Amino acid sequence: MNMPVLNRLAFWEACVQMFLAHPQPVVIMLTTSLHERDLAQAQQLPIADFLSKPLTQEKVTAILAKHFS
Repeated sequence: MNMPVLNRLAFWEACVQMFLAHPQPVVIMLTTSLHERDLAQAQQLPIADFLSKPLTQEKVTAILAKHFS
């Protein structure tokens, strides 16, 4: 959600432009923010999933099983 160069919306807009001619990639958002406002905004984005830090092996395994099994 909070990135040093681009904010989340600018990042997503850049991704959309980059992948217009290609199938949409599976995008998983990793963030430290669990603020209700940020969660609501993330739900409006065309992302596959949303994870909170810290990233653990269990979270990676679950995401891989959910989206790439």
